[in-house]
Amino acid sequence: FTLAILAMNQALQNHKKVVVVVSHQVIAQKRCLYLSKIFSRKKVARTFEDLNKDIQILAAADLIVTTPESWDVLTRRWKSRKGFN
Repeated sequence: FTLAILAMNQALQNHKKVVVVVSHQVIAQKRCLYLSKIFSRKKVARTFEDLNKDIQILAAADLIVTTPESWDVLTRRWKSRKGFN
């Protein structure tokens, strides 16, 4: 995971968004707290399986922690959604 942290840091320094996919919402919550401490100057958020709320999170956050199910719902028809542009 240390190499992933370095890669995340480099991407965030280049003003890119980072998506971390974990297996369960409980793990997402813990990982979000952990990454918030490491990247304290960046906006770290997790998805909540609520499409409207998640689209707002995607637009505002620099680093998004999500589950495969949430990411699938969020990115389905991504070309027609606001926040992906």
